[in-house]
Amino acid sequence: MTGVIIGTNEEMINDHPWGFSEKASEKIMKKGFTRRIFNFSGFIRYSSRMVLSTPRLISATFFNRVPYSLQEKILLTTTSVNKCIICARFASEMAFSEGVAKEEVLSLLNMDLNGTASCNEDEIAALLFARDYAETNGSVNPGPVKRLYESYPWDRADAVAALTMKSHYYNLMGNTFSAFVSRLKGMKAEGSYLLFEIFFVLMTSPIVLPSLLYIKLKKNDFRFMD
Repeated sequence: MTGVIIGTNEEMINDHPWGFSEKASEKIMKKGFTRRIFNFSGFIRYSSRMVLSTPRLISATFFNRVPYSLQEKILLTTTSVNKCIICARFASEMAFSEGVAKEEVLSLLNMDLNGTASCNEDEIAALLFARDYAETNGSVNPGPVKRLYESYPWDRADAVAALTMKSHYYNLMGNTFSAFVSRLKGMKAEGSYLLFEIFFVLMTSPIVLPSLLYIKLKKNDFRFMD
């Protein structure tokens, strides 16, 4: 199973807040940028879905249909699949603010639902749905959908689905922004084009840059190891 290093890598250092060294993460970066990103058509199509889903997203986010702690766990779960560093750092800080323990955050980022001791069976169903959504890029398998809608009333299950869509969108947004940064460091993302990346950064900077500033202030330097 892939994910973060929690205590097994010989290069990890004890005083690093997330448990591994800069040297280890640099080796991963040398492999190139391989995470799932948007292309132009995918960005326009998914953004249109987000706009059309605005009423669902507002209801799900602000009318307490889904607890804030579970909202952050959903984002952490999709992030564990899509490996968005920006999302991992931002969502972990938001999860901490909602009382989620660091050990549970690491378990979610490590795709380990067995480490989510504070989650009940209904929340596990929500997280399994979120993980499958990310793994299939939105083409969710029938099993997780059935379990989600059996675990919650229809309106709450729909809220979980909408929040999962938003989390996956943020993951791909963060990855695409990171692809541009990676290009500047000499590591081009396969299948990505500079003109689109420039367009994308200009479009999303008002959202991404405040998140980066927040992460910087929190001194969160989490990195995936793959």
